[in-house]
Amino acid sequence: ALILTLDMRYVGQNYELAVELPAGSADVALPEAEALRGIFFAAYERAYGHHDPEAAVEIVNIRLRALARLARAETTAPVAAAGGAAPYASQQVWFTAAGSVATPLYDRAALPVGFRLEGPAIVTQLDSTTVVPPGASILVDAASNLIMEIANA
Repeated sequence: ALILTLDMRYVGQNYELAVELPAGSADVALPEAEALRGIFFAAYERAYGHHDPEAAVEIVNIRLRALARLARAETTAPVAAAGGAAPYASQQVWFTAAGSVATPLYDRAALPVGFRLEGPAIVTQLDSTTVVPPGASILVDAASNLIMEIANA
């Protein structure tokens, strides 16, 4: 569905009234000027209890929203990890004041569904970094989300 909304006001006013045009076909077209004035007057009357049919009206903004139902992808049962993903590097990381710990670094894209990892570890990807502290674990779920469990101290 395509929804056309006009921000309209009387000329000289400092505020606008959002006026949603009646839904039509897939084609979007503005009604004639007199029809727009009538739609604005009706919306103004509903909002404020009066309108001035002699006053000039202007359109300040035009917005178009498109609504559509997205197709859902078929889901399949999760496939357990056939093996483990190997770390691509190791880094000394400080988790406590006691000192640094050798911490494996994993590439997020290389973690298969069903993979479980015990901390300490760091999972890297282009837009984020997930730190898995000692005593915590992560599991890659069926949707490839990282689910972290943190042990109570």
